[in-house]
Amino acid sequence: MEKIYEESYKNKMNKKKNNFNVSVIFSFVVAVVAIISLIVVGFNQISYSAENQQVNFTIGNKVILAKYNDKSLTVPTYFFQLGDGSSEIRPIFCIQKAVKPGVGMKYVQGNTITDGGILYILNKSKVYNSSASGILSLSDVSDESNYDYMETYATQVALWLYLADKGGAVNDLTTKISSKTTYNAETVKKIFTNATEYEIQPAPGSSSNPVESTISVSDQTGKIKNKVNRIVNEARTTNINIKSFSVSFSDKEKFEDKGDYYQTSSVTVNANPMEDLVNYTVSTSGVDGAIIVDGDGKELKGEINNNVFYVRIPKDKITDKTSEITVTVNATFNNYLEGYEYVAVENADSYQKVVTVNNIRKTISKGDSIEISSSPDTGMFKNKTILYTSIVLLLFGISIVSATIIFYKRSRLRKGN
Repeated sequence: MEKIYEESYKNKMNKKKNNFNVSVIFSFVVAVVAIISLIVVGFNQISYSAENQQVNFTIGNKVILAKYNDKSLTVPTYFFQLGDGSSEIRPIFCIQKAVKPGVGMKYVQGNTITDGGILYILNKSKVYNSSASGILSLSDVSDESNYDYMETYATQVALWLYLADKGGAVNDLTTKISSKTTYNAETVKKIFTNATEYEIQPAPGSSSNPVESTISVSDQTGKIKNKVNRIVNEARTTNINIKSFSVSFSDKEKFEDKGDYYQTSSVTVNANPMEDLVNYTVSTSGVDGAIIVDGDGKELKGEINNNVFYVRIPKDKITDKTSEITVTVNATFNNYLEGYEYVAVENADSYQKVVTVNNIRKTISKGDSIEISSSPDTGMFKNKTILYTSIVLLLFGISIVSATIIFYKRSRLRKGN
């Protein structure tokens, strides 16, 4: 008997051991498959852009001279000529004052701008975005014809002052004025933050007559310097919100019975900023025949302007298995500023790194998913459960009361007898 028990025990243990080995092998296979899938999917997600177009670094025909006491500093205007022989130009701004400009050299697009302060300043400037608030107002310049030059000046100086606070050699404001004169960083900063007199002059080498072309801009009330200083302070403390949006179901467990459809909870599209969201379109996947409706049940097609909608899912398209339905929103923004750094094609470290932004209309995609089973909880089951429970409790209560009354009556009869 003991032998039989012993053999039975061994068989059980061997069976457990075999199951354990199978589990280990299965887990190992799953892990290997997961890793291979991750590698395949991961590498497929990486996209490589085509070779960036090279542009020519050129200097504008004007420079702005800022004067404070007996000292002055020149702020040049820089542009990109978009391709050889092209007349199209784009303003650019230097973010490395201590490095020499690459005038006449070819530049190529580098990294996307990720510094929130740089983006904040460029987004505020009217240089790229005519609908922006502007660093300066037209009223800050006595002659409105000079506004574009002074707004360009304010943008460039604000960038230099903002970056100078970050420290490091690339953000150094030290400026060589001549072979004998160099202004240290503190002097440069003092001129830019206190200047009240400016001159718009022909750029060196320009064919314009230096005397006739010089335009004086007086700012005795300090509006220009004050607004430059203010935008720099704002850039230091403001985390700029790049245009973005989110898509989300208000309650992923909630469905409503709508005849031939189950309706999801509300789907909200939140954009930042809302005023630049032109419209959006919605597509669904996962379950065939789903439609988009508004709060009144009216089907929405094409471009949608309100920020809340619902998804209706045909009941006859839902299988016994749990299905996942995905809602994808393609939102179109106006005034979408994409910022990029540009670097010299040759000897990039020897020449100024510059930045520019493109003011474009852009469509961005976001989505959210929800699971639905063949019998989603529409609240009806819950309500029925509450109703049936209440009825049972009521009947139970009535039974207790009835039994109590009968018992009481019988007790009275016994006493009477």
